[in-house]
Amino acid sequence: MEDTDGNKKKYLELFYLIRKLRANENNCSHSMTKGIGGILYELRKNPNGITPGELSERLAVGSGRIGNALKSMEVKGAIERKTNPDDHRKVLVTLTNKGREFSDQLQKQFEEKLDYVIDKLGEEKFEEYLKLSHEFIDYFIDYENKEDKTHD
Repeated sequence: MEDTDGNKKKYLELFYLIRKLRANENNCSHSMTKGIGGILYELRKNPNGITPGELSERLAVGSGRIGNALKSMEVKGAIERKTNPDDHRKVLVTLTNKGREFSDQLQKQFEEKLDYVIDKLGEEKFEEYLKLSHEFIDYFIDYENKEDKTHD
């Protein structure tokens, strides 16, 4: 059995993958709920920076929505934009200290809720949920790939 922290990370990854799949299924670029959880998650995963376009792609959210969210986060001092040193035509977005603190608070709140759910379910059921959810998503992706090939 894996440790709880490892399973929490898997769940968080699964949560955003489900959100992305739902957005793709509905073909809705605005499916991301109000808030910046997904952006914070991606920025935490990429401490050296990520482009707004990559954020848009990874979160399955339109570039306009990402741009508006980043603008709001920048005004609040949560992020900063810097020219990419490898490609001066691109901009990298990174978290500021204030942004990391805010992200830490959200992460703590999320983990408290998740601890509650794991406590209610039990570790064994939670691990089974993770396993089955990943299996479901794998099959869903396989099906989408199969459908893509039949439309070529």
